[in-house]
Amino acid sequence: MAEIVALARVIDLAEAALAARLRIAEAGKGHQLFGRRSIGSWLAAATGTRSARAGERVTLSRQLSRLPQVAARLAEGSLSYGYATAITSAARHLDDAETALAEPILLNLVDAPASTVEDVARAGQT
Repeated sequence: MAEIVALARVIDLAEAALAARLRIAEAGKGHQLFGRRSIGSWLAAATGTRSARAGERVTLSRQLSRLPQVAARLAEGSLSYGYATAITSAARHLDDAETALAEPILLNLVDAPASTVEDVARAGQT
């Protein structure tokens, strides 16, 4: 069980690194070099993942710059990919001021002992 959790944390750190590189690749329009219209369609094809999973990763990469605490915690390994994507999914519907207000509220919910990713996702939808 401990090994499973440890491996999941490694994957979370890899997702943080992937998000940072996706942002750079998208800014440089790297996907166009491969004949793709979007970074998401390129990512899905290049990595053999479903479009929904690629879209989740792209949303994460786009929103992290607006969520500095989420970005820092994901990069250091104190926030899981699941929680990070729940928060970034909510933030994509908010303006910058609303995002700044929502980030600490959602992170407080993450830190609550009985909280789940689903709880955070629901809170982010309201």
